[in-house]
Amino acid sequence: MSEKYLKILVIGRPNVGKTSIINRLCESRLRVGNFAGVTTGLQSVMIENKGCIYEFIDLPGFYSISNCQGEDEKIAVEILKNTDKYDIILNIIDCTKIELDLQLTKEIVKSVKKPMILCLNMCHIAEKSGIFTGNIKRENVLSINRLSDISKLEFLEKIDNAKIINEAEIATEITDKIVVKNVESKFDISKFLDKIFLNKIAGLPIFLLIMFVIFKTAFGISDSFKEITATLFDFLSNKVQQMPLNREISSFLSDGILRGFLGFIEFLPSIAVLFFAIGILEKSGYMMRISFIMDTIMKFFGLSGRAIIPLVTGFGCSIPAYLSARILPNKVQKIATMFAIGFMTCSAKFTFFIMLVGVFFEKSVAPYVMLGIYIFSALIGLFVAFLIGKVLKNNQNTLMQIFEMPSYKIPNPVDILRYTFSNVKIFLKKAGGFILICSCVIWILANYPVRSGFFDENLDETRVQILQKERLENSILGKSGKIMEPIFAPIGFDWRMNIAAFSGLLGKEVGIVTMGILYGFDAANLSDEDLDARKKSAQSRIKRAISLPSALSMIAFFMLYLPCISATATFKKESQMRYATLSLVVITSLLAWVFAFCVYKISTIFI
Repeated sequence: MSEKYLKILVIGRPNVGKTSIINRLCESRLRVGNFAGVTTGLQSVMIENKGCIYEFIDLPGFYSISNCQGEDEKIAVEILKNTDKYDIILNIIDCTKIELDLQLTKEIVKSVKKPMILCLNMCHIAEKSGIFTGNIKRENVLSINRLSDISKLEFLEKIDNAKIINEAEIATEITDKIVVKNVESKFDISKFLDKIFLNKIAGLPIFLLIMFVIFKTAFGISDSFKEITATLFDFLSNKVQQMPLNREISSFLSDGILRGFLGFIEFLPSIAVLFFAIGILEKSGYMMRISFIMDTIMKFFGLSGRAIIPLVTGFGCSIPAYLSARILPNKVQKIATMFAIGFMTCSAKFTFFIMLVGVFFEKSVAPYVMLGIYIFSALIGLFVAFLIGKVLKNNQNTLMQIFEMPSYKIPNPVDILRYTFSNVKIFLKKAGGFILICSCVIWILANYPVRSGFFDENLDETRVQILQKERLENSILGKSGKIMEPIFAPIGFDWRMNIAAFSGLLGKEVGIVTMGILYGFDAANLSDEDLDARKKSAQSRIKRAISLPSALSMIAFFMLYLPCISATATFKKESQMRYATLSLVVITSLLAWVFAFCVYKISTIFI
């Protein structure tokens, strides 16, 4: 049994390296980003050394004890003041902004009497700027140049010897020993890049160009992988058909499990590209620049520049985006931003659009369509946020927005790959098993109840294909889809599209699986040469079965309608406001239907 258990509270301003240091010490993989707002709740990691367990508790960053701006800062300060819940404070200080951090440190030691270790981070970068801290030698001070130089034993030894320090010690033993040299003016890469990326005229077009490159890369990889999955499906499907199985089980394995699951797996490379790009934006320091670039736009819609962080996070998944809205300074802005998040194109919507846009548009046009989808859905989300702010009477001043720009960093390729792999793994783990189950359920509901003889072994393949349409329309899904026709027929949906839209509430990727399976069965309008339907891709059948106006309508509908049920549950938990979730359901559903109706009617006229 361990002799002792120490709880170490890791604190500091946003973006000083708290999480990175914990990950290095404990060999953990807590999320790291080179911008504020990554940590919005409690994270903790434990390690053991020489009979002692050390629990590092990573708090959200904050700027002041007395003037908390967001919910995440209030959480951090509340825990800091509750001194019974921890033993030692590990105060991370960014040496490139050491005077600003020491002001916070003085405020902390004045208010909280707990043993403290001061960890001076990024010393080597500070020295290049003329700030020299190497002469600070105290038992409660630890200097770090690079994370790779961290000695776990030295770090833990400092923690074991931590003591209570006071404001006077900081002033005399640390502040007075900081030497600021009069270094010669030299080329500053961060300032040079900011002249380009933060340019009032070029800044926004550069950001849009970056997004366009991401989409173009995603489409290129998706097309390449599409051939691989099609070949794999043909191979596995043929193997299934060669097994001594009856026609019903063979169809379940091939048209249900294989077609549904591989139809989802096909888009994993595109998801990997998206997460890879987001990882680079986060860890390079560009994410905070995006916040600055979008500040004027945010103000126009009654939001602060910080709102862009949860909104961009929503491009990955709405759930962490809702959580990151805690960084916003008041509840009205938080609620308004959370409404906007629901319209962001998350990774699940991204896969759906990659599929539909890839089917109906040429490679040269598809990236522009995707960029348009992102921009338009984001603008609709901001407009809704503006209206919500007006309804909730958001009279808070949003003009005093301070942007603290982190230094540009060259992301570590290993960290980026690990970030990408981790997020893809989470996405696959969260959706993979669920998709497999949904594939099975969709196949069953699309085949039953079925009249005897549909899977008769004596039927030839041609006859089976001819009976598919009748079988589908009389199945549970077929009848359910037709029940929804009064709602969706005006926007150009057939019954299979109705089912895909409804199943999309479980997750937009489920909509892909639904369409893959339902249209994978489709043998309607096939020529005599095309009757071997099993060898035809579901996407080619989707293109043949759905008109372009209906496809555009479906893109418009999925662009705006309700996030998945899991995200909606998170919205309800985080909003903590009566009728907010009901309002989200009503607003997104109505907007999606009205917009899809307009798109369908207009495109029908011109196409």
